[in-house]
Amino acid sequence: VAFDYTIAPKPVTITWTNTETLVYNKTAQAPTATVNGLCTRNGVMDTCNVTVTGAQTAAGTGYQAEATALSNPNYVLATQEGGWVTTFKINPKPVNIVWSNTTLTYNGQAQTPTATVATGELCAGDACAVTVTANVESIDVDTYTATATALSNTNYVLATKEGGWTTTFKIDPKPVNITWSNTTLT
Repeated sequence: VAFDYTIAPKPVTITWTNTETLVYNKTAQAPTATVNGLCTRNGVMDTCNVTVTGAQTAAGTGYQAEATALSNPNYVLATQEGGWVTTFKINPKPVNIVWSNTTLTYNGQAQTPTATVATGELCAGDACAVTVTANVESIDVDTYTATATALSNTNYVLATKEGGWTTTFKIDPKPVNITWSNTTLT
């Protein structure tokens, strides 16, 4: 007696990881989907990779990724209402800054030092300006405090630093030349 039979793929579930921990790196990223319930044959666990769609490049929240296929034909994604979808975010990359021009010369205008993102901390081809504010209007000769308050590129964020990103700077007197006139006295 012969029997025909079909061995159906085993339905499996997945677990999502890295939905909150991805950090901007200028490449497309998505969370990781890992298969649960794989079988072991002869002491060796089957392997099964998951195809995930929805990868994103920019820092942001509310992205959606979906598990769409499995690499091992012995398994199939279990039926789940709404499919195997998760939301994820890509966090801005923390960067450090470097201060320059902390000694300025009086010019009658408000001035602040320059802050730039430290060398090597931006991804290739990216630009990012640093917004600097002074604690008070810094026009006259004196010593002031400046703070880096924002970055122009939303893929980056100021790294956490005890005391924040502040520096002291000074405005020195403007050197002047004196020209004498009427030097002949009678």
